[in-house]
Formats: sequence, C-alpha cells, structure tokens
Amino acid sequence: MPIADGVFLLAFSILPSLLRLYWVLCTMAAVLALLPLPGLAGFRAAVILSACRGKLVDMKPHKAFGPLSDWTVPQKWFSHFYALGSVWSVPVIWAVMQQLWTGTSQAAWEAQVSLLALCLLEVHLVRRYLETVLIMQYPPNARMHGIAYLYGISYYLVVPATIVPPSLLQRLADGGLESLLGRGAMMGALPSALKATLARLSALQWLGVLAFVAGNLLQLHSHRLLATLSRGTQSGAYRIPRGGLFELVSCPHYLAEIVIYAGLGLLIGAQRPLAWLILAWVAANLVLAAGMTQAWYRRRFPSYPSKRKALFPWLY
Repeated sequence: MPIADGVFLLAFSILPSLLRLYWVLCTMAAVLALLPLPGLAGFRAAVILSACRGKLVDMKPHKAFGPLSDWTVPQKWFSHFYALGSVWSVPVIWAVMQQLWTGTSQAAWEAQVSLLALCLLEVHLVRRYLETVLIMQYPPNARMHGIAYLYGISYYLVVPATIVPPSLLQRLADGGLESLLGRGAMMGALPSALKATLARLSALQWLGVLAFVAGNLLQLHSHRLLATLSRGTQSGAYRIPRGGLFELVSCPHYLAEIVIYAGLGLLIGAQRPLAWLILAWVAANLVLAAGMTQAWYRRRFPSYPSKRKALFPWLY
C-alpha cells in the first residue's frame, strides 16, 4: 500500500475519536469558564478573552494570553467562517450522497438523515455569509481576538464532518477515498433524495427541522434589527436594541443560534450523539457571551430596561 493511502486510511480510522475529543474539550472549556471554581481564574480569563468581540473587546481580561492578549483581527472577518463552511460542506454533501444506495438499509437511512442535516446547514451558512456581508454593519474599529478567529475556522470545518454518518466514516476507514469513486449518486439526485427523506421523518425529527427553520428566521430578523441601529448614527455609535425579541432579551440572535443547533440535535441526535455535544458547546459559549453583553449594555446605558434578560426570556 502506498504511504499516502496508508496515511489517509489512518486519518479516517481515527477521525471519529478526534471529533469526540474536539467537542468534549470545547464543551468542557466553555462550561468551566461559567463555573466559579477555585484555581481556574487564569483559564476562565483566557476563555473570556477569546469570546470578546466588537463592543465586548473593552471588557477583555488583560494578559490572559500573554503576548498574544492584544492580537485581534477585524470583526467583519466573521464572513470567512461562513464562506469556508459553505464551500467545505459541498464535497461533504457529495460524499454522503455516495452512501445513499450502498450498504445496509440502516446505513442508507443514516446517510439520508445526515444529507438533510447537511443541506439545512448549507442553507444556514450561505444565509449567514450573505447576512454578514450585506446586512450587518460592523463599526470600522470592531475587532475580535485572533484565537477566536482561528477557532471559528476550525469550527466550521469540524461541524460538517461531525454530521457525516458513522457508516460513511467506516467505509472511508476501510477503503479510503477510492471507495466513493464511481459509485452512489450524482448531485442531480439531491432533490429526490431530500424528498424521500422528508417523507420518512419521525415527528421528533420534523420538530427538529421546524426548530432549525424558526431559529434561522429569528436570527435573520434580530440581525436586521441590529443592523438598523448603526444606520443614521455616528460611525461606531451604539444604541439600545428595540423590537422583536429584543424587548425580552439582550441577545435574541444568540437564542436563535441555540434553537438552530437544538433543531439539528433533534434531527440527527439519535444517530449522531455528538450533535448534542455541539449544542452543549453552543449553549455554554453563548450563555457566557450573552452575560457579558448584558453587563456591557447595563454599564453603557443607565436607562437600559431592567426587566430585559440576557438570553432566555424571563429566566436568564
């Protein structure tokens, strides 16, 4: 066996373990940053620093990353995440389609559900890219930490790979990329494959699809409201968000992200339990970011609505 083929087979064989390790470490980091445990002040400061972006950069802990503490990049580079994720998802979708009519009926069904989830994710990523480029109004001085930028790049590479069905990962581990060539389906079969999948979804999976769509609609609406705040004001000026769920929480766009990944979990969680770890990381990370955002608003605006929660209406 050529060395290159051996490396590919090894990579695919350990990929499931690497994916689990990635999500376990990410989730543990976010959860530990939320807990007031003794001896973790430095670690907590590093996680908080990586979460600082835009207006929250003013609240960053100093020297949490040593000489890298002040390494920032433009916040508008958020668009890179969605551009990369949407492009990377295309070959992943193609690979999953090769699994539709091969192997056992159970493997084919796993591939169908994963395919639907990947297509929903692709729509989400394309929407977020267009939204970031065309709707969001980032102040010229808006920054995010460089570590957060690198993590975001990794995140949008790992999420599509995590949705890939286990049967396909095993197929790749056994036969490499050659096992996909000349078999399965062409992309032109995608609409009929999705139609067949929708017809077989359980009620719980349908709830996941609806939650995914609802979360995207809420996020789009919330981002449009945020974008209007910077129009007609001085460059870089902030105002209190109004309208929609902003009347109840400071970060409805973060709540929408949690709803999106909860929908993904309901859709594929039975066959890809790692989807629940993705949700756990998203929720913990955004609870942290929403708390910081709430604190910033209250410090910046003495008249900020006192009954408005940070993330979850009436709760937090």
